Formats: sequence, C-alpha cells, structure tokens
Amino acid sequence: MKTSGELYEALIESVDRTSREQHELADNTEWSPLADTDPINPSTLEKRKSEKHFSGITVAREPFEALPGKVKAVDAVLWKEAARQSPLDLYMFASHVDGLEPGIYRLDGEEAVRATNAELGTAEDLVLQPEFASAAAIVFIVGSIKSVTEAQGDHGYRVLLERAGAAAETVWLESLEMGYSASIFAGILPSILRGAIGVDGFTKVQLLAVAVGRQPSPPL
Repeated sequence: MKTSGELYEALIESVDRTSREQHELADNTEWSPLADTDPINPSTLEKRKSEKHFSGITVAREPFEALPGKVKAVDAVLWKEAARQSPLDLYMFASHVDGLEPGIYRLDGEEAVRATNAELGTAEDLVLQPEFASAAAIVFIVGSIKSVTEAQGDHGYRVLLERAGAAAETVWLESLEMGYSASIFAGILPSILRGAIGVDGFTKVQLLAVAVGRQPSPPL
C-alpha cells in the first residue's frame, strides 16, 4: 500500500502533466510546475487530521501573511486563466494573532491589512458552530461569482468552487506545517461579512474558511 507521501507525489505529477498539456493546447509557453512550489512535508501528510477545538493561545502573525503567495501559486498552476481573470482573495479574522488587534484583515501581498473598523461583536457572534470561536484565526476565501460567470458562463461557478476547495486545502496543510491545528468549515456568518466588508454573495462571496489555532492541552 502506498504511503500518503507517495500518493501526494503521484498527485503532483498527475496535476503537472495535465496542466502542461492544457498550456500546450493553448499555445501558452508560460507554464510552471506545481512541483516547483514549496512541497508539503510528507510527515505532515502522514499525521494530518482536522481539529475543531482550540486553546485560544496566541499564534504568530508572519506565517499567515505568507499564505496568499502559496494559494495563488497553486491556483495559477491548476487554473491559470481563471486565476488571472478572477483572483481569489484571502481574509482573516484574527482573534489571538501576535501583533494584531481582534478584527478582520485582508491578507494582501506580504502583510495583513485591516479590512474594516466595523463593530463585529465577540468571536462567538461570528460563527454558527461555537467550537470554531476558540480558533486563534479564521482564514476565509473570497471570490466573485459575477466575475467568473461573465468570463466562463455557468461553468465558471463550478470551477470557482473547485478553486476554493484547493485554496482551503492549501491553507489547511500549510497551517499543519506551521505546527498548528486546523479545520476546514463553511466560514463566518454571511450577515456579518455583508456589513463588514461588502460580501454580498455575488460580486463578493465567501467560499470556504479554515479555523487555525493551538490544540488544547489534554485533560489531566
């Protein structure tokens, strides 16, 4: 039986082969293999699991600011044209992140930029599932249904969901690589995001989210 690491390497090879063929059919010479991006440590793949309960301990800021580059690299390899036409955006609700006041930030380039000064309430007010309120950070992926359907028709929406899934998986695995616990879930309540950053469900829509934090200590 193949290990998780071997399956991961085989998947990367398969994705690179398919994306290269697509670029060749389009006479596009600007192709970069997914294998050239920072690989996930095989030990992370072997031990990976989702956690839904967190300790509330503060986490470092810098690793989160590196996430957009990693997500965009994967997106560009798998869906180059769609990624160029309608980029995905990463936001973060920081609850216990070093150097950041609680609030919503856009992960833009190499820094976290405050996205709103709106009053958000407590972390418990932001999520439907209360266990995720204990996360140190919630990273959520935002796209545009309007943009992708104008460019690709109804097919664009299906591709957008696939891209969001790959982005969430990237954030999840990178969080585990940082040594944190994490879980993919639906995200922050739409009513909160509508008022805070204009997520209206069409021109801007939250697609998926990842709760990240330290795992609580086992009971004595």
